[in-house]
Amino acid sequence: MKRNWILSLVLALVGMCSVASAQEEPRRADGLVNTYYIYGAQPTPEIAEQFHFIMPGDLSRADYPDSYYTVVFPNSGVLQSTDKSLIKALFPDVKEFKMNGTTVSESEFYAVPGQMLTAVRFADGVLSGETRADVNDDNPYWNQLHQDFLDWLKATDGTPLPANVALNDPDTYFEAPNTIVTLDYEVTTPAKVKEKASEIKGYAIGMLGANPQVFALTHEQDLEYFSIEGDYKAANLADIDVGLTPANIAEGCELPLEDLLLVTVDRQTVKAYFKKH
Repeated sequence: MKRNWILSLVLALVGMCSVASAQEEPRRADGLVNTYYIYGAQPTPEIAEQFHFIMPGDLSRADYPDSYYTVVFPNSGVLQSTDKSLIKALFPDVKEFKMNGTTVSESEFYAVPGQMLTAVRFADGVLSGETRADVNDDNPYWNQLHQDFLDWLKATDGTPLPANVALNDPDTYFEAPNTIVTLDYEVTTPAKVKEKASEIKGYAIGMLGANPQVFALTHEQDLEYFSIEGDYKAANLADIDVGLTPANIAEGCELPLEDLLLVTVDRQTVKAYFKKH
């Protein structure tokens, strides 16, 4: 069931386990599987697309089981995964493998079941893994990672929307530093959004901590799940005859830019959600 944008951020963080699935697409849920964390990764856009990167708060709105996705913590760059093939894709040039502090061969490293992993770290050519003593053990890094994320959200609350990111012009998306671009909730590139322009039914932009997040959506009904408590003003799309930037939308809705919290756009209407004073 898909949820309110803000509520989903919190609900996505309450459990360590994710729903497992087979490798075919769409993946089918067939049980519970432990997740593990990957530190020190530098993923490429191609890897992000292949392994379905997603932000924590978007899991509850996405179409497939949680294990279909790789969760990205934008405050730290740590990845949460269940898919061991991601490790090989991220770190193709490993010089040494270690498991629980002991040097092992590559085959021994990858023979460890993903269910048993808690963390994988890469530094200075060394790929180090850590395991649970028992498959039912909690992940010892869960609490701190999620608390750090929630603390970051709190510390960056109130960061204003970028003025010059035009929702209908992907070439502007990186006008604001650290913009997160998603297509149907999966992390992507402005080029991919541009490629899919004819299929896109709506857009949204909000702040995920200090990061602007642009949502391009191919299902118009998904805009229903972008709402926050508070007031909003609506304007006809035709009345905003310039780029669909937060600055222009704020002006069209007669709102101060700094009061905007979330903007949604469909084929006819712009909705600007704003702070209560």
